[in-house]
Amino acid sequence: MDKLIHNIPGNWQRTIIHIIIVIFLSVTMFFDSWYTIVEIWYRSSTFTHGFLIIPISLWLIWTQRKLFSTLTPEINWKIIVTVFMSGFLWLLADLSHVQVIKQFATVSILISSLCLVLGWEYYSSKYMTQHDS
Repeated sequence: MDKLIHNIPGNWQRTIIHIIIVIFLSVTMFFDSWYTIVEIWYRSSTFTHGFLIIPISLWLIWTQRKLFSTLTPEINWKIIVTVFMSGFLWLLADLSHVQVIKQFATVSILISSLCLVLGWEYYSSKYMTQHDS
């Protein structure tokens, strides 16, 4: 475990902790919304492909790990507006009992929070379209 921690570049050690906190807070604060999303994936054969999202995302991150290690994660405070707007959308959907909007807002909160923690360059197309040689 100690060797694993030392292999993480210095600019990533704090960011990984931030990512873990964001995911933990998202799951705990919006547990009911995440539960309904997973319940739909489990119950409906139309949406079972949703279970592939996390493994595919992890695989894509792993294949681009060299590129990501060269980038410097930087908190982008401009994105906090998107986090708050998504939170407000979630609140409106919760008050009006519109489940699909609530689920959309939950995912949007997670994605925009990760963008906040990582910085915009991770989400810009010029970095995501590069391939390892």
